[in-house]
Amino acid sequence: MTYDLTKSYQMFERAKRVIPGGIYGTRSPRFTTFGEFSSFIRSAQGRRLIDVDGNEYIDFMCGSRPILLGYNHPAVQQTVIDQESRGNAASIPFDRTVELTETLIARFPFAGWAIFGKNGSDVTTLATRIARSSIGRMYSRMKGLKATKEAP
Repeated sequence: MTYDLTKSYQMFERAKRVIPGGIYGTRSPRFTTFGEFSSFIRSAQGRRLIDVDGNEYIDFMCGSRPILLGYNHPAVQQTVIDQESRGNAASIPFDRTVELTETLIARFPFAGWAIFGKNGSDVTTLATRIARSSIGRMYSRMKGLKATKEAP
């Protein structure tokens, strides 16, 4: 099947003027077969994606993230709207953080606790702290750096 990707590649050329490489990561046409894949999606519903040219695709990759219920699932969307009305970011955790953690622990019996991070650096740091704690080694030494001690 051949898709018309005219608008997608026009947008890619436009993006290259303001975004290094035009698109971040491996979804760039530079890393795929140019002319075979769309560069930009206009909308998504359920398991289907619609690109800027109007072509429809089934997203077998689930957005490369945990989109298990599909895009714009009504129950998920309503939950997001409900939380947005309460606030979307704060320096102190929302009460629902505890509710979510309890739900996860109940669902996964092997987990006695859970912790959340907002980015890769946070979770890498947390994983390092957990590993250190589990072996009772609160110091770390990295080549070229002094030893550091974990705060109590």
